Parts: sequence; C-alpha cells; structure tokens
Amino acid sequence: MKVTLLCKIDFANVASILAESFRKVGINAIAFSLKRHKFKYTKQATVIERDNAKVEVEKSDVVVFVHSLFIDTGVDLGEKIVAVYHTGSQYRKNAREVNQVFNKIVDVSFCGGDVLNMGAKNEMWVQPPIDTEFIKPVYKTDFSKFIIGHFPSGGAKKGCAIINEVLQRVRKRNFEFNYNLNHVPWTYNLKRMSECDIYIEDMHDKQGDKPLYVFGMQALEAACLGKVVCTRFPMFGEYEKTFGPCSLIATDTPEILQAKIEDLLSLSNEKFVELQKRTRKWVEDQHSYEVVGNRFKKIFEEMRK
Repeated sequence: MKVTLLCKIDFANVASILAESFRKVGINAIAFSLKRHKFKYTKQATVIERDNAKVEVEKSDVVVFVHSLFIDTGVDLGEKIVAVYHTGSQYRKNAREVNQVFNKIVDVSFCGGDVLNMGAKNEMWVQPPIDTEFIKPVYKTDFSKFIIGHFPSGGAKKGCAIINEVLQRVRKRNFEFNYNLNHVPWTYNLKRMSECDIYIEDMHDKQGDKPLYVFGMQALEAACLGKVVCTRFPMFGEYEKTFGPCSLIATDTPEILQAKIEDLLSLSNEKFVELQKRTRKWVEDQHSYEVVGNRFKKIFEEMRK
C-alpha cells in the first residue's frame, strides 16, 4: 500500500510525523509540502513542485490531504482512497466552506477532537503520533524548587493571563514559573520544556467564537518529555472512552488549575516522579508512532476490502 500525504505547509510537522508513523507499521508512505514551515522542525514534509506531486499521487493507493487544504494535482482520484485530515484553526474557522470542497471527494475525514461534529464526511476521531524514540524523558531529580513552564506557540492565545493570575495565588511549596511568548526553533522549545517539572499547555477556551475541547501537540511533547501536564480538556471523558486511560491533568477552569497545581506541589518526591513516569507511559501506550500508525493502517485496510 502506497500512501501520499499532501499539504501546502506542514503546520506542526503533522504530515511528516503521520507519514513516519505509517512507515513504522509497514506502509509505504511519504509526505509532501509545497512550502517549508518557518518553525524549523527537524522533520518536515518534503518540499515538492506541484508537477512532481502529480507523479507521486498517480502512483498512490491512498491520498491524504493534510490541514484541511486541497491541492489539485490534476490526477483522477476516483480509483484511490481519498482522505482529509482536519485539525486546528483552518478547519475550525471555515468548516462549512472546507466541507463543500472535501465532502464531494473523500472517503473518510480524520478529525481532531476539537473539530468533530462539524459536518465532515465519514469523520473519525484521530490523535497525532509523537516520536517517543527521539523525545526522551527527563524526570525530576532536584526537589529544592519546582519549575512550572508555559511556552505557547500561539502567543497569548493560550491563556497566559489566566495562568499568570492563577500561579500568583498559589502559595504551596517553592516554585518558579518560566514562560515566554516568543517563537523559537522546535528543538529549542523541547529543551526549555525539558527543564520544567510541570507544564501548563493551554487555558484558552475559545478560538474566536469556536470552543476548544482537546489538548494540542505541545501537551504530547511535554508528556513525552516526562513532564506532568495540565491543560484544558473538556473531552477528557470522551477521550478515555475512545482511546483508553489518559494521564494528562484536565484543568478546565482557573479554580481547578489552582487546586491541581497545589495538589501537585504537595506530593512526595516519590509520588511526583511516579506521576511523571506514568505520563510518559501514557504517551507510549496511546500516541507512539506504532500505535497511531496501526490505527490508520486498520482503517485503510478495511476500506480496501
């Protein structure tokens, strides 16, 4: 089975990591992008000219359009399995228009949890994989002070003001709050997250007038680093029903965030490290390349029957 993933820009390098997860389970997959992303991810979709993309699509059994953007290569897609990957702001803000394009051509719509039930054809809830081999855990060893981090890729749109206000009210145990709103290369962001003990991903409840329900890639990255992760996660219960137990800490309101942070700072050293290790294991069990790749492989194989 040959799978080609296409995007205009590989936001959050999702196309690249999807392709790699497919390859981990024996699928011949490659991701192409018309432009390179400015965040300098170490792995990105291969930049390709549109004419060359046509050649690759012609040879494919499955074509996946990533980030809700259609790329017309001129290939007749009628004999292929066609999918679209909907996630993030592009789809959330423009679901009606995007559906008008894709619902006519796709067999399945892969959707992040926060963009479900927005009219996509044959939608399936999927979560992105994370490279558990490249991103190694860094567990706490110095308990003289706790480091809480928040480095949003979307600037102040991740609820920085709320997080600052909450942490000013926390009085238990000695801690330091490190946050920065500047865009930095992906590897540098991993480094500064690795220096934290607790990572607060997001406390923002809406994008424009659209509610947000699930965690983002930074939560997975921080968890993969062995950090205890707090984030708004109204779909926590639905996630566990669909995928299994989750070790993220759902902090849907400022009051809950404060209570959870104070609880975490009150844990014994042994219990805290145990929680870090449990968070890392959750990522391995539910979001490794192999686990996610096998979920997609099963879907593609069922559709080929």
